[in-house]
Amino acid sequence: MLDLKAKLAAAGVVTKEQVREAENRERRKREANRNRQRSRNQGSGVVDVRDLQAANRGDAYLRIRSIVAKHRRDADGTLVPSADARPFGFVDASGKLRQLLLEPDVHQSVSEGKAAISAYMSNNGLAHCVLPRAIALDLAKVFPLWLRTLTGHAAAGKIDKGTSSRGDRSSGAAVREPATAPAPEPGSAKPGHD
Repeated sequence: MLDLKAKLAAAGVVTKEQVREAENRERRKREANRNRQRSRNQGSGVVDVRDLQAANRGDAYLRIRSIVAKHRRDADGTLVPSADARPFGFVDASGKLRQLLLEPDVHQSVSEGKAAISAYMSNNGLAHCVLPRAIALDLAKVFPLWLRTLTGHAAAGKIDKGTSSRGDRSSGAAVREPATAPAPEPGSAKPGHD
């Protein structure tokens, strides 16, 4: 069965040149759509950054949880780490020292910058995981303070001065000065401590 273009050309309504031009226009249009789709998914190809930025926080958290469940490189808390697992220390957005027990291959990939430690909103609050570099960078475009450790990346590890102990507010990236206890006055000792 002939398509419409062939029928029109056979009937003399359009010339073969016009048919070729129409096909070229259609091909260029398809290529432009493909390029637009590629630019939209630039980065990991897993995270649709614009879609997450447009979604409300609850929907974004849900989508990010499913991405983390599929792509995380560390044990998710249900697996017992092997005897070879080593702690990897990092600072969370509130300035507290945290650690993840990582298998040697995952530990090495984080150290080399092939993977990153990223925060995400689990069902029980803010949690941390190891993700491939490209996915972690895409998530950082949505929640910048969630990128906790990435070798060679300047934006990783920023501390939010507006973060409370109840969670990440992701409001800014200002560095908070560490709290210090006042020094005791010279000559004052606590009773009973000589």
